[in-house]
Amino acid sequence: MLTSALLIPLSAVLLGILYSFNQESKVSFFEICAQGFKRLAPFLVLALLSALIIALGLCFLIIPGVFLAMRYGLPIAVSVFENKKGFEALARSKVLAEKHYFFLLKSYAVCVGAVFVAFLFISFLPA
Repeated sequence: MLTSALLIPLSAVLLGILYSFNQESKVSFFEICAQGFKRLAPFLVLALLSALIIALGLCFLIIPGVFLAMRYGLPIAVSVFENKKGFEALARSKVLAEKHYFFLLKSYAVCVGAVFVAFLFISFLPA
């Protein structure tokens, strides 16, 4: 419970920092925090929508889940850097994923492979 209470303000500050990168002028820390908290609710809704779509794909089997994760795994970045919200960010994520399909596929394969190797290594450690 305490972790969740600390992660929400931290997420807001990090979101504000990302938005401040898009601005050309210098921004104070308090302005960064204000921007982050202003955009936190749409950010959380977008993250929830993306997670639900990916989880739905994983319910059908792993391959559809990975396919949907590649298509709808980018809306947070789209929201931050292109200032799009909701379904517009999801649609843009899909378009970007279709353009860079093989790059995303290789990236997911490397990530999954790294996690697999880490779990394999951990399983052989003495208890």
